Amino acid sequence: MRSVLAFLLLALAVAPDTSGAQRLKIAVAIADSATGGIFASGFSAAFRALGDVDVVSTGENPDYVLEGVVLCDPKACEDAVSYSIALRLYEPLHYHTAQFIADLALNPHSTRRTKAADSLAATIWEIIQNYEQTQMTWAATWGRDAYAQALKEFVAEIDSKCLEKLRALNRMGESHAPDRFTTYSEFVHSRDWIC
Repeated sequence: MRSVLAFLLLALAVAPDTSGAQRLKIAVAIADSATGGIFASGFSAAFRALGDVDVVSTGENPDYVLEGVVLCDPKACEDAVSYSIALRLYEPLHYHTAQFIADLALNPHSTRRTKAADSLAATIWEIIQNYEQTQMTWAATWGRDAYAQALKEFVAEIDSKCLEKLRALNRMGESHAPDRFTTYSEFVHSRDWIC
């Protein structure tokens, strides 16, 4: 399944993008109302600070979703000494994946959308729309005085081990250089990734 998704992402990146430089979209879905939302707010701010990331809702076709739950120690969050947090980074499937599959199934050499492809894409989307791929899960305990720095470091790790790969894929899709596939492949194989 992972190789099929990688192929689909690679193939989608080759399609020309007329929107210019793409901003990345991350949804932050952290259940931390008992803490006053300090984790959802902190993660959102750290992602925005990256400069090319928009924090969106899960209904706005995010590239990735960071979801999690926070528990306080002791149980009353007002007097918490530390926070235990469980996080999951996942990638939801998008409608353009269904469009790509439909186009490839009907006429892989066509550059035009057809009614048949649109109809097939809608059918495929009904089947795959609730699928997602978990990239990584984490559990951590952060002290009350250390959580703000810890979540910034956590976002920096996601940036360097996941979002950089998506940026490279986007650059490849926008490039017309004859060696764009080789450049992307060399970059992907140059480090370990979580995505």
